[in-house]
Amino acid sequence: TLQIQIQKRTRREILLSCAVLIAMYDVDTKEELIEWWSTYVDPENPLTDEEIEKVWNKAHGTNIC
Repeated sequence: TLQIQIQKRTRREILLSCAVLIAMYDVDTKEELIEWWSTYVDPENPLTDEEIEKVWNKAHGTNIC
């Protein structure tokens, strides 16, 4: 039988994946990414500096790990 492994992700992890797409196609700067997050995603829980760098690097093909 074929087994499919399901990866359980937190809401925040899923939203960070969305942020990568936004950083790739809809914003031009980290400041615009921060503004998008604060406006549309989760104004009560802003992106950390580490999350900003991780999202930005994934979106722009640098430091993908």
